Amino acid sequence: MPIIKKPNITYTGINQEIVLDDPNATLLDCSIMNQIPHLHECGGNGRCTTCRIRVIEGHNNLTPRTLIEKETTRIRKWDPSIRLACQCYAKDDVSIERLVWTSSEVNQLQLETVPDGVAEERAIAILFCDIRGFTKIVSENNTFDIAHILNRFYTVLGDPILINNGIIYQYVGDEIVGLFGVSGGMRDKNCKDAIRAALGMQYAIKRLNHTELVDFDINIKMGIGINFGKAYIGHLGHPKHKQFAVVGDPVNTASRIQSFNKEVKTSILISDSIYRGVPKDTLDIGTKNLVIKWQDMSIKPRYMS
Repeated sequence: MPIIKKPNITYTGINQEIVLDDPNATLLDCSIMNQIPHLHECGGNGRCTTCRIRVIEGHNNLTPRTLIEKETTRIRKWDPSIRLACQCYAKDDVSIERLVWTSSEVNQLQLETVPDGVAEERAIAILFCDIRGFTKIVSENNTFDIAHILNRFYTVLGDPILINNGIIYQYVGDEIVGLFGVSGGMRDKNCKDAIRAALGMQYAIKRLNHTELVDFDINIKMGIGINFGKAYIGHLGHPKHKQFAVVGDPVNTASRIQSFNKEVKTSILISDSIYRGVPKDTLDIGTKNLVIKWQDMSIKPRYMS
């Protein structure tokens, strides 16, 4: 029997290529099966346009528009390169770009890959971010103002995590924790995503201080620590009340690196495992290298900012 070539689906922007094994799968199905964030508010039934894509290459390798797609195209006045991912199938190689996807979708699709039963070990990047001097802020403001400030803090600092393919793991008082690589991926990408998120958080907090928090006479300062390593990921707890959890020394180390910002008066520190995980021309690292020994393990937090 002749060998049937399976289509390759290339996602521009994230530079990811997927082999489409199921000929009955739409392009949206392909995204979902491979944990690639792809918005589909109506559930992939052609009743919305949130799954729309732009076909970069291989337009003729897709099935013709369905009646639903033709009508949507007419109403929206789309050019021929725009398709609904839930309505088209690939017959051969195509290169596509997702046009609408939200940060919350990134979070949800990655969490769907976490095992429901026994936890499993995965290599991830962990980011800890903490507000400096939060006790003083609490003592000088009423409860509802603090709740408002924290909600704004969580929002503006959570967005960079989600936008850079991470998930928000938890909020602990004045601290936010992000994880990168929960659903897999290459080490260099997960490390770079965490670093980009940290830099985005730094910009976001400066903007928040100069806009919404001016009326509260508050200037939030923060510290961020990033580490990379293998941790156990899964849903843990009582059989009737399990929660998503991440356990392992790399998580504790990320928290300690974050705390060390106070001593060296920096705002972002990364571990040597993060530094080794990205191309050397990616970062502009400060001149000092610090070695901290915890138990029997040597960690090298490096200045970033």
